[in-house]
Amino acid sequence: MNVLCSYIHHNVTMKFLTCEPNLGRVSNYTDEADMFYSSPEAWLAANNFSSDATPANLPTHLVMFDELHVRTAAVLRDSQIGYRLCGQFFHTHFPEGRVSMYVVALCSTRWMHVVQQYSTSFFRHL
Repeated sequence: MNVLCSYIHHNVTMKFLTCEPNLGRVSNYTDEADMFYSSPEAWLAANNFSSDATPANLPTHLVMFDELHVRTAAVLRDSQIGYRLCGQFFHTHFPEGRVSMYVVALCSTRWMHVVQQYSTSFFRHL
């Protein structure tokens, strides 16, 4: 069971960007989060979010800061499954660094009928 099930109230599979410390002392080490933030578009393409991706292999939902959504909207909209904004939530009055004022939830257009049915209960818990 997912450790966040008690918070999300749904047993769903989740993946988060990793940012482990360089315990192996690898030279020029870059964690996954740094790679993503340096070029979100390239990271998405390298992780099968391209226009030729198989819809079954793509997640039904993505959650990110609104600043990243602006940078990745075209790539995510053009993938075969397509993503649309399905929620926006206030995060902070004082955004800094990688953190934006809002967090956005994107839903695959393929699953929008399911999202519309369950979004009220799902997003109420966020």
